[in-house]
Amino acid sequence: MRNFFIPYSIFLMGLLSSCSLFFGNIRSTEEKSSQYTVEELTQLRPHWKKISPSQDSEVTESTRPDLTFESIRTSSVISLTSGCKTRSDSRPAKNLSELTRVLLLGISDLKYKTVCKRQIEKVDALWSSVSGEVNHEPVAMEVVVFQRGDCSYDLILVGRPPLSPEDQDDFAHFVSTFHFK
Repeated sequence: MRNFFIPYSIFLMGLLSSCSLFFGNIRSTEEKSSQYTVEELTQLRPHWKKISPSQDSEVTESTRPDLTFESIRTSSVISLTSGCKTRSDSRPAKNLSELTRVLLLGISDLKYKTVCKRQIEKVDALWSSVSGEVNHEPVAMEVVVFQRGDCSYDLILVGRPPLSPEDQDDFAHFVSTFHFK
């Protein structure tokens, strides 16, 4: 089961990641942000390993996570994805609830456990704890979404339910290391 969950988690991160997945937008008009720093999770916690971005042809550059880490202990995955509108993109900014909703479109039987507003670098963020199914496989997630200027950011922890308290603590620490340049 563990061997199945690793590629499954990576596929799920590619499917879910990036606030660039907006209705009616099949062709991306977004670029990655270079206006942030975040600590390397592998240096913070040795039981996490950095994994290379998916080379799946279904995953576009704008929806590919900027960073992805996998827990050696639990196979949970943490990712950070950014997307910034290009000058030719005239879509209005979405509110954080809408960004979260769009981000979670691929999950069936979706249940919100908690949703709370937070601040990331003095910017409003929405932190959601959810569970559901993807292809009849149960998943649990922590999702943090925020915007600054023309850029959207999502930080996600995904794993088999229930998420381990240690993975949740590691994710919270990872989120706390996010800083704008």
